[in-house]
Amino acid sequence: MVDDYNTGRRITVWDTSDPPKSMDPSQSMRNAPSLSMSTQNALVPYQKYTAQVYPQYNIDQRQMQQIQYQTKPSRPSKPNSTDIETGSKSGLEYISVSRVLGFLLGLIITAVPLGIIVTFYALLSTISTALSLPPQCTSYSTLTDISRLSNYTSGCCPCDSTVSTTWYRITGAAGTQLLTYPVSTGYCSTNTPGWWNGTHPSTIGATTSGTLCTSYSGYLCHPSYSINSILATNCNGYYVYYLQTISCYCCWIYPRYCTT
Repeated sequence: MVDDYNTGRRITVWDTSDPPKSMDPSQSMRNAPSLSMSTQNALVPYQKYTAQVYPQYNIDQRQMQQIQYQTKPSRPSKPNSTDIETGSKSGLEYISVSRVLGFLLGLIITAVPLGIIVTFYALLSTISTALSLPPQCTSYSTLTDISRLSNYTSGCCPCDSTVSTTWYRITGAAGTQLLTYPVSTGYCSTNTPGWWNGTHPSTIGATTSGTLCTSYSGYLCHPSYSINSILATNCNGYYVYYLQTISCYCCWIYPRYCTT
């Protein structure tokens, strides 16, 4: 053991060649150096280091700090199959509506000038047709008596001696055309009904010729009471006829123009 002159303590140094021998605990305690406690570590009275703590604010002026919560940013959820299907349907509906609206708009834009062109063409066609029609299509007399119909049986025997030789259009209650087939006595309000033995022209503005035949005394076309050169003209929707005056004979023979 050696003395440490700096600290005043005794330090035990072990010799490695001579290992330490076991000692009795009681003997080691008797040989231990005495320890002295420094006065610097003496206890200090409690009042020296204690002080009364005063609050900074009274109960009325106390500031309350509000706790602010920071919201956690939410991650965008992945679209599921239902969302994708709904979005696809919405997109398809939008595309379909857009196409329909575009089609309608294009149709309107196209139809307006097209309608004007068609109307103008129809007007030109009407004017051209009117100019190409013969004069009898605009200058004629009319036959409107209902008693001329081929199925009319009331009354008897008016005479067509009052019919002038000129162009006529059959209209109103009398029908639209001359009768083109024979009927029995008593029809058309006469005992000698007349019918036109001819063919109506199919071409606009064209004129054909036929014969007025009378049904009488077993004849479908009685030779004594028939008239040649009865004309018919196609006036684009109606016909006009060139009729001649019919003579009324004795013995109740009254030929008449029948219509249908």
